[in-house]
Amino acid sequence: MKAMGVAYKKNVNKNFKIAENEVSKGSVGRLDIHKILSEIENNEKLINQGELDINVIQNLSALYQKGIEYYSAFDNVMFTDLLNRMQSLLQREDI
Repeated sequence: MKAMGVAYKKNVNKNFKIAENEVSKGSVGRLDIHKILSEIENNEKLINQGELDINVIQNLSALYQKGIEYYSAFDNVMFTDLLNRMQSLLQREDI
């Protein structure tokens, strides 16, 4: 990626542990899923209009991840739709 001019920072905390309460239905239930879905829609519109800024793409990927976590915690099949949309985004040659 460096050869293509992409800068990145690699910060890995090897002792990082995720507490069970951070991934429970209660913790994800506090997410405002309607706001997340609205932001996903806004970012998808920007990308479809040709706005291929790295910040927009990263923001959209983060929003997809939050939505996937939310719906998978509740065993809702909507997480599959969001997962497919994220994969489609990342497979685009212009991205």
